[in-house]
Amino acid sequence: MRIATIDLGTNTALLLIADILSNGAIQVLCDELRSPRMGKDVDEQRKISEQSFLRVKEIFLEYKEIISRFDVEKIVATGTSALRDASNREEFISQIKSETGITIEMLSGEDEAQWTFRGAISGMKNLSEKITVIDIGGGSTEWSVAESKEQKAESNAIVETSAVRYVLRFSKSVNVGAVRISEKFFSSLPPNESECARKFILQQIAEIQQQQFSYSQLIGVAGTVTTLAALAQRLPQFEREKIANYVLTLEEIENLFHFLSLKSAEEIHALSDTTHGREDILTAGTLILITIMKYFGWEKITASVRGLRYGIALREWEKLK
Repeated sequence: MRIATIDLGTNTALLLIADILSNGAIQVLCDELRSPRMGKDVDEQRKISEQSFLRVKEIFLEYKEIISRFDVEKIVATGTSALRDASNREEFISQIKSETGITIEMLSGEDEAQWTFRGAISGMKNLSEKITVIDIGGGSTEWSVAESKEQKAESNAIVETSAVRYVLRFSKSVNVGAVRISEKFFSSLPPNESECARKFILQQIAEIQQQQFSYSQLIGVAGTVTTLAALAQRLPQFEREKIANYVLTLEEIENLFHFLSLKSAEEIHALSDTTHGREDILTAGTLILITIMKYFGWEKITASVRGLRYGIALREWEKLK
């Protein structure tokens, strides 16, 4: 099956074109990233602006042209946190459909967490018996926890990867994201409201029971984790092979946060091509990651370069099985 999936997030719009083989392996043909910042000011105004609509429309038209170069059987586009929060989401979805021909499916936070998990671990090796996948997005953060089937967890959602079957135990979405925190607390960089932001993050995650994640391997997807992995290795640009499976320690991440906390957005932009489009939100995303890791007791995180768009591709493939 050849499929194109578009993940429209609060900050980015990601395109995957892939062949899904008979064993569920994902053969990537095209993987693109743009940063329309659809969720700009949505946290405060609860509305997607006309400027954001135009940016998304142009990117969808560009993606449609790219997709036309491949013999794609199906196009699936999904929207996440900013779309869930926006009062004019139905109007936005209708306008995008009318002007680009692409229908956007709005995912619940729990569905986003589940399919991000599926995508994140696809193709990964040497996974632990218990895994937590975390996705720090622009508007929200998703968690999913799974155990190998031998743990006999009670759930219907089973994931197979690297000859191991995993059963999902817990999925959760919380309205803490890099764009949301930046707009609330980091109106300028270097930031001067880090402690207030940290307290807000803790308030939002306090309802999640810490034992959910005990003894689990932490895997991170999305731009905050992959960009930190690039910066830790001093990569001038995105190198998939070096970023995928890179292990960041909490100490490394804290050092990077202190470094970023002294920088303006322009200075962060100049560090690496990987910071482009997130130079003004990377500091906030890093603070979210540190706060979560400390609160739940993780000392390291493994970067995955896959995520929701890969999981949605697998979802569509499974419908045909």
